Amino acid sequence: MISQRGCILKSLANPMLNGILLGLEWRDYELLANDKLLPCCEGRGFTEDPQHATQIRCSLVKRVRATEAILYQYMKTWSHCRDLAPHSIHASHSARLLRQVAESLKGYRPQGSVVNGRQGKPSDFWAMALASTWRFGIHSHVVTLSKATPKTLLPSPDKENDTLAIFVEQVDKLWDDKQAAALEAIVNYAYNSNALLWIEFCKEQSHKVEADSFSLEANFKRRISNVKSRSPYEFLDQDCVSRLKSLCSFPKSFAEEGFVYD
Repeated sequence: MISQRGCILKSLANPMLNGILLGLEWRDYELLANDKLLPCCEGRGFTEDPQHATQIRCSLVKRVRATEAILYQYMKTWSHCRDLAPHSIHASHSARLLRQVAESLKGYRPQGSVVNGRQGKPSDFWAMALASTWRFGIHSHVVTLSKATPKTLLPSPDKENDTLAIFVEQVDKLWDDKQAAALEAIVNYAYNSNALLWIEFCKEQSHKVEADSFSLEANFKRRISNVKSRSPYEFLDQDCVSRLKSLCSFPKSFAEEGFVYD
């Protein structure tokens, strides 16, 4: 690490410093380090050590590229929602999400969390993934379940980073066996790898069917409506549900020594 006392990356883990991409600039579809806000290495990720004729490097470049990859993934996944870009959210919203991530890392919140979301709308998970990667140096993986493929479903291993955060949005239509199996695979992976896990359930609105309507079409619609009104947990394997409940019940500290949160 560059100048153990002076490397700004150490300070980024303090959620009291607001800004999802604090110290970075999004310019012409490229994420750049602000050399004025990163004076320790002028945004290069290394400094010269003339005494030993070598370079001292930190994780800056790796963090920037990983954060940039999440932004690219967002633009590809939600190309029609670029005006809702996760790095440009309101300051108060940014501060709240930073606290959530920090509290989960510190063990003030359960290891897993389930929230309700809106179908067809990007979730806060993108901003949280950016914060996890850039501000806290965590290996983060975002899955939009309705658009996931076998190649994008599970995260790639990161041998240099033991802490993993998985964000799963747009979870719906779990009566579809493929959708249910995909979510089960993610939950089991998170449980076995001891990862942080956030899941967003988006329940499709069911249409009311008139009670006195007995046509074949009405009966069919009524059956569909009854399926849609069921709890998403009913479509999952009970071992998976048990693991998810376990993750969402107990906190665990992932914070390294020196982690600042007051």
